[in-house]
Amino acid sequence: MKNYQFNGLGVWEMERNKEYTPDIESLYRTMLYDLDLAYYNNCHYWGPVVPFRKALGYMAIAMPSLAYIDPHRTREIMYNLNATVSCISHPNLSNTLDLYDSDTLRAITNALAGELYHLVSGRNLHDALVHKCVESLMTRMNSNYSSKQSLLAIETVTGRFDMYTNLLALMVFELHDRIFNTDYSKNKAAVLSTLNSLLKDPGTGLYYEAYQTGCLGSPREELNSKSFWSIKNIKAAPNALTLGLLHYFCPEEAENLLTVLKKHFRNYLLELTLEDIQHRAGSSFLTQLGPHLEDLFASLWLAKEMKDEEFFNELQHHMYELCDPKHVEAKMFYPNLGNDGPLVTYFGLLAQCHIGWKTLLNHSWSDYYGMDYNRVR
Repeated sequence: MKNYQFNGLGVWEMERNKEYTPDIESLYRTMLYDLDLAYYNNCHYWGPVVPFRKALGYMAIAMPSLAYIDPHRTREIMYNLNATVSCISHPNLSNTLDLYDSDTLRAITNALAGELYHLVSGRNLHDALVHKCVESLMTRMNSNYSSKQSLLAIETVTGRFDMYTNLLALMVFELHDRIFNTDYSKNKAAVLSTLNSLLKDPGTGLYYEAYQTGCLGSPREELNSKSFWSIKNIKAAPNALTLGLLHYFCPEEAENLLTVLKKHFRNYLLELTLEDIQHRAGSSFLTQLGPHLEDLFASLWLAKEMKDEEFFNELQHHMYELCDPKHVEAKMFYPNLGNDGPLVTYFGLLAQCHIGWKTLLNHSWSDYYGMDYNRVR
């Protein structure tokens, strides 16, 4: 395997070389170690279960990129995606008492993981789960629209609407339409228009943290307009996550907003300290990470989606300086992050191997369904 010098170059050359860098290989092995422990132990995870389930969701998003980079490992990825879907949908990885356990995000990650499995493998093993989750998401969106709230959107948790959650749901609908020839995406423009009217900051063009309705989620609930408000914080992570998906649906707008995001957050991200990012994992509605750590890794993922090498390399270098990853028995760990380290592995792998949503969806996966994996490279 090639010996890459650390400057981000190895990550950018993986697709051309059809080979993982040593660090990506180590992150992948670490991820599989945790996946095997969960899969073969009936999803009895040793740590907090809700952050781990979210981590599995990002693991599922990462796996098609790994298969794209090295097509000879596609069958291996199929197997691991199957195990990931089985774990994500397992009831042992939910906790109704956890503030950050979102039924909506659980349905989205279940559907997305199952769709990605079908996309990569061509198999229908998890199609029933996918159809059930997608239909539940569409039912909820229609219910919100037909209620007195009249919002064509899906809440992350009761009464809270996030831009990223809805874009992730739109990606689920997009994949479902492509695979099963349905029309769940028909209202995509209307959903985006609704969200922009509620969450877009008119000054910067970036997005507010969330929109709150103050409702209890009762069908056709009527509310006084004073019960609606926006959380007008403009933060790095929600915007980075949002722009990464918006790049697929509205590429020109997302690329313009990347410039704005870098202007607002570049210095902040590159000045984060180890103390800032420690001991906060799990305190987010959107990912398994903590607030500042989420800012850093979500921005790293965005830079990879946008193919902004300069921004990516700056963030990756700072991440390595802070986290100081260690290689142990062919795996990679983040000892500086303590118990949060394992949860970072999944997002770190995704952020660095992501090939881009457009490439992922438009790739001819069917060319590999009958591939002879025994042949010599």
